[in-house]
Formats: sequence, C-alpha cells, structure tokens
Amino acid sequence: MLLALALVLAADAAAPEARPAEGAPLFSRVEPAIADGAAALGGGDAAKALELFRQAKADTPNQRAIVEYDVGQALAAQALATAQQQAPAAPSGGAPDPATAAAPPQLDPSAVADAQAAFGRARALAHDPRVKAEAALAGGNLAAMAGDVDEALRQFRQALKDDPMNERAKKNLRRALEAKKQQQQQQQQPNEQNKDDQQQDEQNRDDQQKNEQNKDEQKKDDEQKKNEQNKDDQQKSPEDKQQPQPQGAEPDDKKAQKKDAARRLLDALRARERPLTPLEMRGAKPVRAKEGKDW
Repeated sequence: MLLALALVLAADAAAPEARPAEGAPLFSRVEPAIADGAAALGGGDAAKALELFRQAKADTPNQRAIVEYDVGQALAAQALATAQQQAPAAPSGGAPDPATAAAPPQLDPSAVADAQAAFGRARALAHDPRVKAEAALAGGNLAAMAGDVDEALRQFRQALKDDPMNERAKKNLRRALEAKKQQQQQQQQPNEQNKDDQQQDEQNRDDQQKNEQNKDEQKKDDEQKKNEQNKDDQQKSPEDKQQPQPQGAEPDDKKAQKKDAARRLLDALRARERPLTPLEMRGAKPVRAKEGKDW
C-alpha cells in the first residue's frame, strides 16, 4: 500500500508533532516529489520513483518515516522487476511449466536487504502507530515474496502489535501461517521417505549379511565333509578301496580268468583228439586207453 498517494506536508513544520486523529492525513499539503514518485511507480518505473522519493521534503519524524516507507516500496519494486526479467521464459507456443510458475521469484538478497532497511527506518522514525504498522506490514510482504516465511510471520505479528486494527496485517498473518504449515508438511514428507528408504537399505544389508553368512557356513560344512571323507579314504586298506561287489556275484576279473581257463582246456582237449600223423606213429607203442577221464 502506497501512503504517498494521500500524503501532504504539514503547514507548520516547526510546531511539535502531535498524533493525528484517526483517519486524518499525515500531511496537510501535497508534496510534489512524493506525488510524482507515486505516479512513476504506478507506471512501472521504479528507478524514477526511487529518485523522486529521495528528493521529497520532510520536516517531521512521521513525514520522514513516510519518505523512507516509499523508498522501501520503490526498492522492493525494483527487486521484483529484476527477478521477473531473469526468470526463465515459457516455451513458445506452449503452457508455462507449473513447477516454475508456482515458484516464488528469486529476489536478489542484497536488494531485499536494502528495501527491508528502508522499512525498518520508517518504523523507527514514525510516531504514528499506523505508519509503524504499515512499515512492518510492507517488510512482511517483502519477506514472503522472498520465500522467508519465518521473517514474514515476525513482521506481520509486529504490525498487529503496532496497530491491532490493521485488517490486512491480520489477513496476511493467516496466509503466512498456512504457508508455514504447508512448508512443514513438505519437509516432513521427504524425511519420512528418507526414513523408509533408510529402513529398506538396512533390511537389504541384513539380508545380504545373512546370505553371506549362510554361504560361509555351507562352505565350511562342505570343506569339513570333504576333509572327513579324505581322512576316511586314507585310513582304508587297498582291499577296502576296491569297489564293492553285489552279494553272491563274482568279480569281473575272476569271471574272465575262468573263461580263459575253460578256453585253454577246450583247446587242449581238441589237440588230443586230432589224428596222429604217420611220423608220430613210428616206434610208438600202443597205449591202452584208460577208463574214465584222462585230464
């Protein structure tokens, strides 16, 4: 809110400043620099408005407070205009990014500090509680635009202390409290997600450790069984190491030996049965055949 639009200088600057009546103007005549600065600020020329406000003549603390208040408004308008110029432009032919559009403008911290300093001087100079409240309210609005909800809450509360009847301060305080609640909820959601992720990571690590432990135990069991088997094999005699044969069956080598002996016996019998040649019959004595087997 620009108080400059309704501000006029007091006719008797030398007289001690008294608290104006409720609703009475703080100035009794128009100050041209303030009027022209307000017009420039309304037209979007914050730099020109700032120059004019600093040229305004003020004789009383309340008047000087009004000048500082208007200077702060011009500085805040400059910071906001610069931030909007530096904001990323929307794609041509397309809708702006909702995330970018919803984000507050990135105000230059030094510009914000300059404007807040002007509002602080205005509140310190003012004797009228209305001016004090307006200065604190303007500082809270600027803090909210800069994303500093805590500072906005502090200044809105200060404005209500200065002027409990300031309805805009009440409304802005409620809005700031709602923004603070949303901010806390947004901060709590990532924390809960991080907590769930951390618990899942711990569970995965526990499962991995258990699997590795089971593998190690299985490996140890296998090695132990292998060692026991090797020990048993070493203790066995050569006869024990032979493959066990089914009960009642003969080893294959014995079977082969029997077959070979039978074959040799058959060959011998056949050799004896063949006819003798005449050479073998010379001088041979007749041999009487024996009864029974001859082998």
